[in-house]
Amino acid sequence: MIVEIHQPQYLPWIGYFDKIDRANVFVLLDNVQYKKNEWQNRNRIRTSQGWQWITVTVLYKYPEKINAVKINFISPQHSPVFWE
Repeated sequence: MIVEIHQPQYLPWIGYFDKIDRANVFVLLDNVQYKKNEWQNRNRIRTSQGWQWITVTVLYKYPEKINAVKINFISPQHSPVFWE
């Protein structure tokens, strides 16, 4: 039996889906501490102008767990998903 455990990611890499495919059991580890500005709410994508960060703004208070973090739909500066 193959058990794979991984934290949730925003726009996960192809290897993430490969891990899910190979596993008999896949555990989404979302009851651990959230890390600000990591792969849980942001990622890089390749555009015609080169690599760009894309980020989902969140409402977060240290040391909140991943499963307690909320998306900030009412951000005064930008929409919930923005380019850097």
